[in-house]
Amino acid sequence: MHNSGDLFASVLTSNRVKDRIIDHYDLKSLNHTKYYIVARKRLSAETAISIDRKSGILTIEVTEEDPRRAADIANAYIAELNATLTQLDTSAAARERVFLEGRIKGVNQDLESAEAKMSQFSSKSSAIDINEQGKALVNTLATLQGEVVLAEADLKSASELYGNDNNRVLQIRARISELNHQLAKLEGNAPRAQADAEKPSNSAFPTLRQLPSLGTTYADLYREVKIQDAVLETLTRQYEMAKAEEAREAPVVRVLDPATAPERPSGPPRILILLGGALFSLIASICWKLGTMLWRRLPEDEPLKILAKEIAAAILPV
Repeated sequence: MHNSGDLFASVLTSNRVKDRIIDHYDLKSLNHTKYYIVARKRLSAETAISIDRKSGILTIEVTEEDPRRAADIANAYIAELNATLTQLDTSAAARERVFLEGRIKGVNQDLESAEAKMSQFSSKSSAIDINEQGKALVNTLATLQGEVVLAEADLKSASELYGNDNNRVLQIRARISELNHQLAKLEGNAPRAQADAEKPSNSAFPTLRQLPSLGTTYADLYREVKIQDAVLETLTRQYEMAKAEEAREAPVVRVLDPATAPERPSGPPRILILLGGALFSLIASICWKLGTMLWRRLPEDEPLKILAKEIAAAILPV
């Protein structure tokens, strides 16, 4: 134990510990009072705390009318002692734990804020994963451009064979126009989509022109989220280590013998009361007998006897 028995005894006799026990077992009602000071005095009178200087063992004795409540109150003293010592602990580990709790709370708020900003940015710009989206967009553009090249070759061949007004030629031109329109939308190139230049974009993904600017903002937000997440992970690990260190340093009292309900009452001594009562009755009987004999020997005209009769007549009913 890191603390002396005197410290433990002082904590046990403090008002803080007594008031918690009084409230838990409603000792004010049991003592028929509404004041803590009266309940404390009664509890102090019923509690005996002793310390063995050689072994450092602390002994708590509680005397109560209810044997079960006496044992519960004795055990409650130890529970309250441990709780109070833990709350008042000012070790370095405890101070570090309190500091880390505040830092973790602040980092959690920063992480939630960064995640919310990234979520809002992704929702507005349709930027989910810039790297993967960029790769997919380039592959799509390459495919569309390849289809445009093939369609233009087909158009040239069909024009030479069937003329410019042939239906097949017109279908190929329409397909080329549609492919160019899709390319314009994906590239964000207005000249290729003059027909839709004044319409708002309904694309579910960012265009090729938007990717560089979106990528910078996305990278900043993503980096902030990762930084806060790494800081939180480090602080959480340090917090757990501080809690373990605090638990090792905390002054904890170990119970050697838990309090149990007594098998027989500790008082009052019934044999002494019985003997004392019998002795008192014997002495009273002897005194009464001697008094009666002396009373009868007094003459009737004795002033003291006349006064006693008058008092008896006045007090006793007729």
